[in-house]
Amino acid sequence: MNLVEKVAQMSVVKPLDICLTIKFVIQTGLPPNSQLQYWIKDLGVGRMIFMSGSAMDLVTPIQKLQSWAINSLLLATDIEEGVGQRFVRATDFSPPMEIPAITKTNLKKAQEDTETIGAITAQAAMAICGNWVLAPMVSGNNDPNHPVINIGAFGETTVSVIQLAKALIWGPQQYLVLATAHKFSKCREYGY
Repeated sequence: MNLVEKVAQMSVVKPLDICLTIKFVIQTGLPPNSQLQYWIKDLGVGRMIFMSGSAMDLVTPIQKLQSWAINSLLLATDIEEGVGQRFVRATDFSPPMEIPAITKTNLKKAQEDTETIGAITAQAAMAICGNWVLAPMVSGNNDPNHPVINIGAFGETTVSVIQLAKALIWGPQQYLVLATAHKFSKCREYGY
């Protein structure tokens, strides 16, 4: 691979969400299908991220994207709470903040439950042709007023976060779905 091909393979593109209109594409700068086809087929872009839509409506467009790819695409979504967190008509779970309470009395049970959530999330991602889960979030709950960290954290302690994050990562790996730990930080004081 030359340098351009390597950069393209490492680039992550957000394709047009399934139910958006051309007017929205013009307003937001999201690429239309012809642009996506060029990026994937000709430049070799290797990664896509999906953030919303209907789970049932994603399969065919994702298969089309894969058919354009030189190499199989990595298809990501940020779904700490299951595929239903971002896509209608899909399984979702309670926020991660509910699991640490179990760790106080039974760490092993909390880890098993978290691993199961990861496995089910991976299976649901695969059902819509996804293969990359942007989860778990490994930020500790250090700001109870933050609308994302507050409910998205596996607790206040480093030990709780690490133990449960490892379990959530192990669940998708059993199905050959990538999991990516990420940290959330304040972005423009909650304005993202």
